[in-house]
Amino acid sequence: MAGAPAESEKKKAVLFSLEPFVVNLSEPGRYLKVTMQFEIAGEPRQEFIAEKVPILRDVIITLISSQTYEYASSPEGKSQLKDDILLRTDQILGHGVLQNPSFTNVVRQ
Repeated sequence: MAGAPAESEKKKAVLFSLEPFVVNLSEPGRYLKVTMQFEIAGEPRQEFIAEKVPILRDVIITLISSQTYEYASSPEGKSQLKDDILLRTDQILGHGVLQNPSFTNVVRQ
């Protein structure tokens, strides 16, 4: 149809960011400071998601804190962490509410 926007142009991604947090890794003295954001699928549901932020943070912190420094620092480890985070956010919010998790800042020590 002439003048109709392409499917990819119809919906602009809405981003949802979590406040930065520091996570102790499984090895003593090692930690990550992490900042993350997600795309919100469908209609913006910021209020619903905002109510769940403490649960989301707890799940993400618990997941990351079980990792070793080497694993969390590797590209494969980060990719797997994103997949695992998405799986857990689906369990909390429903499938597909949050998509495309991104680490927008990671500081390792």
